[in-house]
Order: sequence, then C-alpha cells, then structure tokens
Amino acid sequence: MMMLIRKTILFLFLGFLLSANPQVNENMLRAGLRSGGLYRVWIFFNDKTESDSTPDNVFQKALDNLDDRTRTRRSKVRHFSLVDNRDIPVPTEYTEKVRSTGVLIRTVSKWLNAVS
Repeated sequence: MMMLIRKTILFLFLGFLLSANPQVNENMLRAGLRSGGLYRVWIFFNDKTESDSTPDNVFQKALDNLDDRTRTRRSKVRHFSLVDNRDIPVPTEYTEKVRSTGVLIRTVSKWLNAVS
C-alpha cells in the first residue's frame, strides 16, 4: 500500500514537473483527481526574480521585510547574509498567470517556490 502511494506521488510530481508542455495527457492526471472533479497539485517555478527586478533589489526587499525578532535570531547564526532565496516571495506575475488559467490557488509557498 505504501509503495502504491509513493508511486502515485512520484507520478503526479513528474507529471506536473513536465506540465509546461501545453499538451497534457488526461490519463496522467487521473491519479490526482479528487471529489468534485478537482485536482490538488503543486506547481513549481524555476526562479523567483520578477521581470522588472534585479536579484540585488529582490534580496534587499526581503531584508527590509524581516521582523526585528527574525533579524536578531538570524544574526546569531548567519554571518554572511540574513536573507536567502527562501525569503523571496513567489513573483506575483507567476501566480497571476496560473490564476488566469482558471486554477484556484490554495497555498503559495516561498520556501518551495511553488503554488498549490
């Protein structure tokens, strides 16, 4: 039973990893079908830089948005930089493109750089 679940998860992950291809095979998606005809999947993005931003600006913006408590905690263990790629939010243009296809986004994860 556990092996079947692992295979199903792997199948879904690989299927949606390749979903940039506009031709989607319905048979590949059947395993993720939930009640009501809905699919619950994660869509992963390749980068986090918005088209109108430079990487330096993005990191500075993330640094400016840190809580004081977070800054204090991180300064104890991080010596080079208080922010990294996990602190940068998913670009809104990416989430809007996904929404424009009719997808209902339930979760946006900046750590995974993905939406569900």
